Amino acid sequence: KPNRAYQKNTWVYDEVNHQIIINRIEGVQFFYKIDEDHNLVMDLDKILNSSESTSRYFNQNYPAPAKAYVLKKLDN
Repeated sequence: KPNRAYQKNTWVYDEVNHQIIINRIEGVQFFYKIDEDHNLVMDLDKILNSSESTSRYFNQNYPAPAKAYVLKKLDN
């Protein structure tokens, strides 16, 4: 019997701020900027200061990121 309440993580592109926002099912959001080389660069300040639910997520569940990670685009 499938779990109908299951929700997946989602993402959207914020055209105003030129960011990708990842919405985790736990209620936390991760923000990534797109740099000039089309890599995704974690916006650590915005992640850590975005909401009270984000603060709870990192305080109660997982350690907060210690640095702004970069997801590099691979050239084919």
